[in-house]
Amino acid sequence: FFERLWAFFSKNERICSVFYALFKPILAIIVGGLCRSKWVGMLRFRQLVRNKCLDYIKHKKVEQQYAELYELITYEEPDEYELYEQQISQIEKIISDLDEPTKSIFTKCYFLNKKYAEVAEEYNISTNGVKKHIMKLLRLIRGKFETKK
Repeated sequence: FFERLWAFFSKNERICSVFYALFKPILAIIVGGLCRSKWVGMLRFRQLVRNKCLDYIKHKKVEQQYAELYELITYEEPDEYELYEQQISQIEKIISDLDEPTKSIFTKCYFLNKKYAEVAEEYNISTNGVKKHIMKLLRLIRGKFETKK
């Protein structure tokens, strides 16, 4: 029995090392007990191996549960304010990278609260031209945030 068991475990070095680490103290007890009866020793050994394996599996499950619980406890969702600030800074970067007429038209319409007609008069374009510049910027902003999802 022990020769077959050792042959099985010695085929895989990893299994052999785990087996040896788990059962080294038990093997010493069982080998000493084999003098009384080989059969009792083999049954005891089989039961000990089974129980140790079950204990090891249970222990791993408990470790996994604690790891998951720890992740849940320590997980921090991004603060809505931080997310909002990140989005605003991205929008500001997009605006600063724009070419000049679109940038100044957007600034006058949305930051200085001028009407499209007033801005159109300043640049000698139609109100539809102002709308096209605004739509160009909004398309860039939407594109930036759609690719992040």
